[in-house]
Amino acid sequence: AALVNNEANDERRVSVGFGIGYEDSIEQARDAIIDEGSRIEGVLDDPEPTAPVTELGDSAVVLSGRIWMNPEESSYGAVRARFVEAVKERFDAEGLDMPYPNTELSGDIEVTNASKIKTTADD
Repeated sequence: AALVNNEANDERRVSVGFGIGYEDSIEQARDAIIDEGSRIEGVLDDPEPTAPVTELGDSAVVLSGRIWMNPEESSYGAVRARFVEAVKERFDAEGLDMPYPNTELSGDIEVTNASKIKTTADD
């Protein structure tokens, strides 16, 4: 396994995965992530924010929003939280879906000791 150093030259990369629906525009989502990332207080102008597609999940296309910060000037947690909140609000405003994983179960359920289960009638 490769070792990744997310901190180099007094810079630290903040990377957050943002899932969008398969029917949504990757370009629109990428533009929103990069734009919001560049507006966050504490984010460096160089290197610029990026948002490559990093995964085709079961229910979402995942873009990895990547921004760089100076850890001596800003708190990693605060910058990350502002980034996540800003992108979520932007996605909501632009109608970009952030789907959550869905799991469908099928089959039969067997209940043992059914006589010990108490039920309440809906009146």
